[in-house]
Amino acid sequence: MPIAGNTIIDEGREAIYLQVARQVKTKLKEGNLPDNGRLPSYRTLAGEFGVSMGVIQRAMQVLRDESLVRIHHGKSGRAIPGKRFVPEMAKYGLIHPYTAGTGFGRALYALLAVGLARHPCDAMSIVRSSAGDPVCECNLAEAMVYNGVRGILLSPENSSTNAAYFEELSHRVPVMLIDQPLAGTELPAVIFDYADAGRKIGTELRSRGCRRTVLLLNEKNNRSIEELAAAMAEKLEISFLKLPLFRAERLVEKGDYTLFDVNAAALRRELESGSADSLFCPFCLHLDYLFMGEMPEELRRRIVPATLCNTLPEIHSRTYCTSGILEWELSHLKLLTLATERLIKWCRSGRRPRGIRRIKLARMN
Repeated sequence: MPIAGNTIIDEGREAIYLQVARQVKTKLKEGNLPDNGRLPSYRTLAGEFGVSMGVIQRAMQVLRDESLVRIHHGKSGRAIPGKRFVPEMAKYGLIHPYTAGTGFGRALYALLAVGLARHPCDAMSIVRSSAGDPVCECNLAEAMVYNGVRGILLSPENSSTNAAYFEELSHRVPVMLIDQPLAGTELPAVIFDYADAGRKIGTELRSRGCRRTVLLLNEKNNRSIEELAAAMAEKLEISFLKLPLFRAERLVEKGDYTLFDVNAAALRRELESGSADSLFCPFCLHLDYLFMGEMPEELRRRIVPATLCNTLPEIHSRTYCTSGILEWELSHLKLLTLATERLIKWCRSGRRPRGIRRIKLARMN
């Protein structure tokens, strides 16, 4: 039975002999070694791992010092019978670009925990934010591999910058994409069907007599949001209003409303100066704060609002809840549960899933 597990990382943060020792220890914990616990010879292990005999010797010395194996004549080792191991929980990582301290950033911890709990495995999650920095995204992935994660869920900062890196990384540890695919890779993904949602939203607004819609977006948007906007444009005349929504949100949490007020003024000018009859924002809380909370009542009466609503414990204003706003469900729990299921199957079978799974958005009201 082969002992080598993941590929040895020549330039990783962990010494090569320690990587070998960790992988051999994993096999010892599984307890399914043939020949009464005898390990393959040093020469055989060196061939499996693609390392020198000296590296294998140092790795076996580490295991001997931990009282896990006995070494026979400096050429092979045998597991110490009756040795009890503390069960090791599988670790899975999630890297996302959202601000860690915001409501959605905090919610991702709970959502992934629920997603893992729905599968018959003992597992724990490591959730980290890249804060929208592609360099940090790669560094976090390397740190997770160094710390022994079995697989990584990745919500990439954009659809291209780190494509080659994560394609290469997926040959060392499984990488499942969420939110958007990476161009030029064959990495499997689970994403929302934003194009289908855009057509549905456009059709619904048009059925209500709407013809010109203002799309209130963040200053930076991923490929999925762009797909949604393009699909809506097939049904309606679209006017884009891109504002620093998330930057303003971070400042508001510190008590600074300066940028928030700038955004509210820009939205009011856009709605009052044109012939817009509807407003769509994919971020329900921002629509609540800026439109429901800051626009005058006479302006709100002539605008039909629509949004995507996370199935998260969020508190909305009374105006929002009684406005009859059009909402489409954006269930990140469904997204993470399906993505986790595909990732765990990949980790267990060693076979990479193929293709992109798309989750359709349903009307909520």
